[in-house]
Amino acid sequence: NLRFCTEAGVDSTCILVWKMVFTCVLVGSFSALRAGGARALLANLGIAPCHTFALVMCQMAVNLGFTLALTLASAAKVLLLLSLNPLWSALLGSVALKEVLPCRTVCALSTALLGIALIYVPVIATGREADAGGADESLGDALAFTAGVGLALSVTVIRCASFRAPTANLEGASALSAACTALVFCAAKRFTGIMPEDAGFDAGRPVWQFWLVIFADAACVSALYVALSWVPSRIPGPEVGLIMLLEV
Repeated sequence: NLRFCTEAGVDSTCILVWKMVFTCVLVGSFSALRAGGARALLANLGIAPCHTFALVMCQMAVNLGFTLALTLASAAKVLLLLSLNPLWSALLGSVALKEVLPCRTVCALSTALLGIALIYVPVIATGREADAGGADESLGDALAFTAGVGLALSVTVIRCASFRAPTANLEGASALSAACTALVFCAAKRFTGIMPEDAGFDAGRPVWQFWLVIFADAACVSALYVALSWVPSRIPGPEVGLIMLLEV
């Protein structure tokens, strides 16, 4: 998605705004349908207001932190810091939820962290990018670290809610976080230049290609959000993070 749109000349902010808008619509529609209507969904979110607010903030940190980090630091370092989220999930689960990890999970987590180190550390050590350095690179590292912790916090919040408010529907919180993220990016652009034609989209290509690619990407992100709202209630946070590392 990002590569296709950037090759077509589209500004990354435009891509992210519409990706988050479609994600909000898809996740919100699915959540409302499952809850029995928009009013029922809002009432359901009120069952666990603190968890809902925390989840919105955590997912916004992931959306904003990961995106901005890629513009400031090397991709390898950003992915390394984000991939540490199973470790943070284990620490948060141990401290906040008093969970004791099974031996199999500890072994899998150790193996995964070793694999991450073998993949990314040599790249970072030998392939420092010339255009990312100094204060900007440090800020990018901090944002990537924040995104990884935010992802672990999201999983922990959902798992905590499954114990304390099992009837709460936190899918709606994911829709809210997508909407808030879109608003932040729109505000950063002062609500101008967010249409593909105004954001540099190649006039030689039909604009429907942009909308199709963005919608497909948003559908994938929506599926991830919905899965994340269900899975942590059934398995520990570190196992969720380890499964997500399969894409790496």
